[in-house]
Amino acid sequence: MAALLRAGVLVAATLALVGGTLTLHAGQFHSPVLDHVFRGQPRALRSVSAVLAGASQGEGPSMMMLGVLVLIATPVVRVAASVALFVAERDPVFIGTTLAVLGVLLVGLIG
Repeated sequence: MAALLRAGVLVAATLALVGGTLTLHAGQFHSPVLDHVFRGQPRALRSVSAVLAGASQGEGPSMMMLGVLVLIATPVVRVAASVALFVAERDPVFIGTTLAVLGVLLVGLIG
């Protein structure tokens, strides 16, 4: 299970590094600190589907945001994998406990 967390963090870091490099190389970086008017995030970074579409086209900011999404999803996937392991072991106490934790995580993400 620790390998899953490490892999998720490595994938997220790689995506962020590649996205950052692409963004700097393309000259797309702008600092909101240097702007006098806050403009917020562009539409391409406001939804998961838009981020996936941008990352598939090699857009740096979308790849960085995808890295953040992978980092957020990693512990959720880890808990879901734990549920599968406890189901295979037929341990009802841990199945219930991990399902409750998974439910709290999903409500926190969606709600």
